[in-house]
Amino acid sequence: MADGWTTDRVLQLAPDPASAKAGQGLATTRKWVSVGCDGLVLWGECQGSGANPYQVQVDLSQAAYKCSCPSRKFPCKHSLGLMLIFAAAQMPASVKPPWVEQWLASRAERDREPSPVLYAWLEKCSYPHLERPAQLPPPMLAPDHELLSPRSRSFDRWK
Repeated sequence: MADGWTTDRVLQLAPDPASAKAGQGLATTRKWVSVGCDGLVLWGECQGSGANPYQVQVDLSQAAYKCSCPSRKFPCKHSLGLMLIFAAAQMPASVKPPWVEQWLASRAERDREPSPVLYAWLEKCSYPHLERPAQLPPPMLAPDHELLSPRSRSFDRWK
């Protein structure tokens, strides 16, 4: 078991029992073209029904998953299978492939930049002491000064 990741812990992340069962079916390295890890970052290529294997990436330190499969479940069976391989200590340590490095870099970049919607909401809630960073675009406001977000309308109820 790696860093407290057990089979039970992984299966608790499954969105439904069918995904858990399907993930268990992929929890063997024979189903994968390649697998690897570097600390708590896992990756693998799982041969699905298409011509190209699905590229699966998991960052266990932040509970982030990405898979090139068409599934709308999160995490998908491929991510679950990869984490189950890791939990069973069958994951070899190796150097991250470029597609994993790109994913991690894009996540790091996104985490560094504050959301323009957040600043718009803060302005709407009258926090004048917070300054908008120069690099952020102005908030998108509708003519009635409502934020262009379905969720923003619910904030008015809580003022």
